[in-house]
Amino acid sequence: METAPSPTASTHCASVMKATSSTLKDIARLLCQNKAAKGGSLATMMMTHRPTTKNDGNIHHNTTMDTAWRLNEVGTTLARNDRPLEAVPHFFDAFCTLSSTSCDKTNDNMPTSTHWSYLDEQPTSSPPPHKRRRTAMNDSTQHRFITPITKASTFTKQPPPQGGAAAPAGYPTSEYDEGMNIFSPCLSINADNDSVHCAQATILLNLGLVHVALGQGEVACTCFRQSWEITTLAADNNVMRTIAVHCLHGMGNLYFQRRCMDDAVHCLEAALEICEQDDAHHQQTEQLQTAHVLNCLGVLQFHQCRPCNVDATVALFRRALAIQRKVLGNSRPDAATATTLNNLGRALCVGGRMDEALPAYLEAFDMRVRALGYDHLDVAATAYNIGQTLQQQKKLEQALEYYDHFMFIASRKLGRLHIDVVLTLKCMAQIHQEYRRFDKSLAIYHVALKAAKESVGRHAEVASILNKIGNIYFEMSDFDRAKEAYETGLQVERNHLDKHHPNIGVTLSNLGLILHRKGNLVAAKKMYQEALQVQQKCYGESDVRVAKTLFSIGNIELSMRDYAMALESYQQSLRVRRQNGTGDDLDVATTLNSVGLALYKMGIHALALCTFSECLRIRRNLLGPMARDVAVPLYNMGTIHHARGSDDQALHFFQQVHDIELGCKDKDVGYTLRTLAQLYEARGDNEMALSCYKEILQNLNEDDVEDEPAIVRTLTSIANMHLRCGETEQVFESTCAAIRVRQRHGKEFKDIGLSGFFLFDISKICTKAPPAA
Repeated sequence: METAPSPTASTHCASVMKATSSTLKDIARLLCQNKAAKGGSLATMMMTHRPTTKNDGNIHHNTTMDTAWRLNEVGTTLARNDRPLEAVPHFFDAFCTLSSTSCDKTNDNMPTSTHWSYLDEQPTSSPPPHKRRRTAMNDSTQHRFITPITKASTFTKQPPPQGGAAAPAGYPTSEYDEGMNIFSPCLSINADNDSVHCAQATILLNLGLVHVALGQGEVACTCFRQSWEITTLAADNNVMRTIAVHCLHGMGNLYFQRRCMDDAVHCLEAALEICEQDDAHHQQTEQLQTAHVLNCLGVLQFHQCRPCNVDATVALFRRALAIQRKVLGNSRPDAATATTLNNLGRALCVGGRMDEALPAYLEAFDMRVRALGYDHLDVAATAYNIGQTLQQQKKLEQALEYYDHFMFIASRKLGRLHIDVVLTLKCMAQIHQEYRRFDKSLAIYHVALKAAKESVGRHAEVASILNKIGNIYFEMSDFDRAKEAYETGLQVERNHLDKHHPNIGVTLSNLGLILHRKGNLVAAKKMYQEALQVQQKCYGESDVRVAKTLFSIGNIELSMRDYAMALESYQQSLRVRRQNGTGDDLDVATTLNSVGLALYKMGIHALALCTFSECLRIRRNLLGPMARDVAVPLYNMGTIHHARGSDDQALHFFQQVHDIELGCKDKDVGYTLRTLAQLYEARGDNEMALSCYKEILQNLNEDDVEDEPAIVRTLTSIANMHLRCGETEQVFESTCAAIRVRQRHGKEFKDIGLSGFFLFDISKICTKAPPAA
C-alpha cells in the first residue's frame, strides 16, 4: 500500500476535514434511504444545506462558537429526551457552523461547499490503531487514512437472543444494563474554553450517539471514527482525551452488538490505554471513566464466543470496582457501581463460585434499590440472579422470594408474555417440583405454557415446558399424561426445529423411558434408537449422551431377554464412557455391572465374575468399602457362586453385603437376608437361618398392605424350617401367624402351603395336630 508524504499540521487538518465532510455526506445519503416521513424531509434538508463561508475576516470566533454551542445544546436535550431523529439536524447545523471557521483558520485551500461533490470516499468502520499517538497540533507525524467500507462490514441492528435475564452466556436483551451504554449520553461544548476542533469532535461524537439510538450503526461508526481522528490533533488535551475514550467505546460497543468481539476488545483496550495515561493526576470523573472502560472490557470477555476466562474477567470487574469504591466510597448508592457488582456476580457464577457470587449480588441488589428505586427493571435483573444462585445452592425457599420480586417488577414492565417472565416461571415451577408440590408446579408450568404459546416465535419454549410437564407426570407415575405431554412437545419440535436438533433427542429419550416403564419394549427401543441417531448427528459418536442412550437400549434388550444384543449395546456404551472419562468413574462401574448381568444371563459365569470384580474395584476406590453401591456387585458375585453350587463362596459375598446393609430398612435388605437364610439352612445352621428370618420380620410392618406378601412368605419359610426338624408346635405357631396377617388384610389363606403340603395333608402326617388345624 502506497503512503503519502508526511503532511504538515495544516494539511493534516485538511485531511481530517475532508473526511468529516464526507461523513456529513454519508449521513445525508443514508438518511435519504430512510422510509420514514421525518427521515425523508430531514435528509432532503441536509443534502441541500451548505455552510456559508465568509473570508472577509468579519466572523467573530466567539459568535461562531456560541451559535454552535446553542445548536449542540438543543440537540443534546432532544437526544436525552429520547428524540434522536429531531436532534440530528441541530448537531448537523452546529458542525457546519464550525466547519467554515476551521477551514479558514487552517488552510486557504480547504474544501468548501463547492468541493463536496467529489468527496465520495466512505470511511471504514475498522477499529483504530491500538497504540494511540500523543500528537500535538504542530506535529508532522503521518496519519493513516481510512479505506472505504465494504458491504460485508456494514453494521446492522441485531435482534436480542432468546435468553434469560441473567443467562451466563450469549448476548443480553436490551432491557437490562450491563454498563455497556455508560458513555451514551451526548456531551456539551464549553463555548469559552473549547477549541474549534474540540467542539467539532464533540458534535461528531454526538451525531454518532444519536445514530446508534436510531439503529444506524454504519453512520454512527463513521462519526465515531472521524471524531476520534480529530482528537489526535490535540491528544494532550483532557477534553479531547475524554472524547477519544467516548468514541472508542462507541465503536467497541457497535462491534459488540455485531458479535465482532476481537475488534470490540481492540477498541476498548485503546480506550483504556488513554484512560490510564497519568491516571494518578486525573480528576475523579476521569478515574471513574477508567472504571467504566474496565467494566466494559469485562463484559466483552464475559461474552466471548470462546469459553469465558473467568479469572481474567473477574479481575477486570474487581479493578473497576476498586476504583469506584475509592472515588465514591462504599456507602454511596451508585448505579454504575451496582452494575459492576452485578457483572462480577455473573462472572463468578460462570466459574461455579456461588459462595463468592451471592454477596456481590446482594450488595448490587441493595445498591440498585437505593439508587434506582424498588421497582426498577435492573433491580429485577439482580433479583433474578440472586434467585438463580440460591437455587444452585439448594436454598430453594429463599430463591422463590427473589423470583417473586422479579415477577412483581418484570410482569408489569415487560409484560406477561416476555421470555424472561416465562423463564422465571419455569424456575419457580422447578422449585415446587423439587419439593414434590406437584399441583403447584403444574399450575405454574401451565401459566408459562400459555404465555409461550401466545408469544410469536416461542416454539422452543413451548416444547421445553411441555417436556417439563411430562417430567412431573412421570414423577407422579401418571405415565399416560406424561406420554401425552412428551408427544405434544415432540410434535412442536418436529414442526419448528431441525430434525436433528438436540431438544428432539431429549424428548425422544423421555418417551423411550415412559414406554419402557409401561412395558411397551418394542416401541421404547425404537424411540431410543431415534434419539441415538439425533445425538450422534449433533454431538458425534463419542459423546457421553450417546453412551447414556446406548445404555438405555441395552436395558430394554435385557428386559426383552435378547442378551446378546444387550451385551453389544452395553459394550458400545462402555467404550464411549472410557473415551470420555478417566477409565475409573462411577458411570463406567455401572456399565460394567450391566455387562456382567448380560454375561450371567448368557451363562458365561467366569467372564461375568471378572466384570463384577472390576465394577467392585472401581466403586470401592471411589466410594469407600461400606457404600451401598458397593453391595451391588458383591450381591451379584454371590448370586453367581450360588448358581454354580459354590455355597461357601456365595455365603462369603452375601455376608459382606449384609454387613454393608446393616441398619438399613428396604427391600434389598430383605432379599439379602432371605438368601443368607437359605444358605444357612442348606448348611444345617438353623439357628443362623432363623436369626435371618426374624431380622426380615423386624424390618416389615404387619399393618402395611405392601409388606403383607413378604411377611407371609417369611413366616411360611420359618414354618418349613421347623417342619423339616419335626418341631410341630413351632410349625403351627408360624403358620397361624401367617394366616392372621392374611385375614387382617381381608385375603384368603387356603393357598398357604408348607414344603409342598397343604394344611389337611399335614394333619395326616403329624397325628398330634388337631383335625381343625
